[in-house]
Amino acid sequence: MTTIYIPHPFRDITYQSKNKYYFLPYERQQLQRYRAAHDEAWQLKKRFETAKGAALLAQNELNDYDYDREELEFIWENYVTEIDFTDKALLHTLDIRAQVELRDFYLEVRKLHERLIKFYDRLAAVEAEYKELTKSYLRQDKPLDPLNFTLLDDIFKFHADRETDIESLDKDLQAFLQELTAVYAILDTYVEVYSALHSQYGDSLHKMAQLMDTIQQLDNLWN
Repeated sequence: MTTIYIPHPFRDITYQSKNKYYFLPYERQQLQRYRAAHDEAWQLKKRFETAKGAALLAQNELNDYDYDREELEFIWENYVTEIDFTDKALLHTLDIRAQVELRDFYLEVRKLHERLIKFYDRLAAVEAEYKELTKSYLRQDKPLDPLNFTLLDDIFKFHADRETDIESLDKDLQAFLQELTAVYAILDTYVEVYSALHSQYGDSLHKMAQLMDTIQQLDNLWN
C-alpha cells in the first residue's frame, strides 16, 4: 500500500493505493474530481464566511444607528416635558441657549435620518448577495451536496478492479462530507443573521419615521 497525501486549504486529503501511484485513466479522473470538489468547498466556505461577516458588520452599524436614535428620542421626551411646543410665540419665550440646543437637536435628527437612508446603499449589496446565495444553495439543488455526493461511486462499486484502497478512501470521504456539512451550517447561520438584520432595518425605518413626524412641529419655529 502507498499513501496518497494531498495538502489542501479546505482539508488535507489522505487515502491509499494498492500499487503506488498507478491508477486507471477513469479512476484517476474521478480522484481528480474529488480533489476539485475540495477546491469548490473551499471557495464556498470563503464566500459564506464573507457574506456572514458583511451582514454582521452591517448589523453592528445599524446597532450604532439605533443607539443614536434612542438617545435622540430620550432627549425629545425631556424637551416635551419642559417646553410647550403649541406656543406660537415660543421663539420669543425661549432664551437663546435653549433655541440653539433645540436647533442642534433638530439638525441631528435630520442628519440621522439621512444616515439611515444612505445605509440602504450598503444593505442593498448585502441583500443582493443574500438573494444569490439562497437561490443557488437553498432553493435549488446544491451543486456540491453532502447528502448526494456521487463522484466516487464508480470506485466503490467496482473496487476490485480499481487501484484505490476503498477503506481509506471512504474514511477520507466521510471526513470531507462532515466538513462540507459544516460549510452549509455557516450558510444557515448567515441566513439567520441576515433575517435579523432585515427585520431590524424595517423596525429602524418605522421608528425613524415616527421621530421625524414628531419633530415636524419644530419646522414652524424656523420656517
